[in-house]
Amino acid sequence: MNDHELDARLRATAIDDASVARLPLSPVTDDLAEEIMRTPAPVHSADSAPLTVPVTTRRPTRRMKLVLAAAAAAAAVLVGTVVIPDGGGSTAFAAELVAVAEANERILVDRDSWNVSRVDEFTASNGEMTFSDGTSSLNLHWAPAAEYAPRLAKHRQEFGEGSSVPVLGGEGRMFPYGGNEYETLLAPDGGTYVRVRGNVGDEAAYRALLADLKTVDVRTWLSAMPESAIQPGQQSDTIAAMLKGVPLPAGFDRALIEAGKGVRDRYQLGAAVTGAVSCAWIDQWVDGDAKAKDEAIAAMRTSGEWQVLKDMDSEGDYPEAVAEVAPALAGEETGNTKPGVDPVFALRSMLGCH
Repeated sequence: MNDHELDARLRATAIDDASVARLPLSPVTDDLAEEIMRTPAPVHSADSAPLTVPVTTRRPTRRMKLVLAAAAAAAAVLVGTVVIPDGGGSTAFAAELVAVAEANERILVDRDSWNVSRVDEFTASNGEMTFSDGTSSLNLHWAPAAEYAPRLAKHRQEFGEGSSVPVLGGEGRMFPYGGNEYETLLAPDGGTYVRVRGNVGDEAAYRALLADLKTVDVRTWLSAMPESAIQPGQQSDTIAAMLKGVPLPAGFDRALIEAGKGVRDRYQLGAAVTGAVSCAWIDQWVDGDAKAKDEAIAAMRTSGEWQVLKDMDSEGDYPEAVAEVAPALAGEETGNTKPGVDPVFALRSMLGCH
């Protein structure tokens, strides 16, 4: 089904919240997320100043933007790597993070120039991390073992049998995505399996990089997490800083943003924060009288001035999604609202409102 056919079917189909909740979106959001993983992030080495990963010129398509914006706002699992001095001159990590590390293969790139530049959704069963040398990047995901066979079957249907490639002392199944981009699936190890995807120049360079992957101990792996991850002890302060200058509706509960466990980088945290605020103003517009509706529109018209969104703008399109809230509520046409589609439903879907 192409984009035009999908748009036609969406226009002809009545979709409510319950229908959306039943949609099998996880594989879709996985694939879309991988397409725009190449975002600028600080890359640190042990003896150098932070480097900057170049911003890709490839911006998400509108459909990617909608799905990923919703995923970012809806996933409020924001606990990052926590480093706790143990009083003996070394470092101890929070028990839940050690449990995550112990439940998975702890993989790093064994090259001096390569470091972890990004982490996301850091849980025992799901996780994402990006390695970079400041020019190229390699994305690693772990997911429940039960998802391995369906993804392998999907790849074989789309790309053929692929090819065997040595990885971590075993073999993986490598598939071409086109344009010198490849993904390698590693068979499940315990409760999860790993997939590695990237475009690092050509097939030979990709295979060589796979050969340089290594597994490490818990402390080494957790210590490799980047500074861009939000640490639990910093989470409240970071959220408070992001909310500075952002108008909040009466009764807004920021504690909802901080619920859950996992890792989010600053962009994802910013999406969760601004998404929660936007959804609260949408709720007020829906439930309020004329004065409350005007207040909600006026508040959301200031989104272009929110520093948190300005900071996010170079990394992705979520600020553009938030910018559409006020005009949509005011009855103005936007890029993501269509005739005959309830603008509130469209906004809530776009932002991941509950």
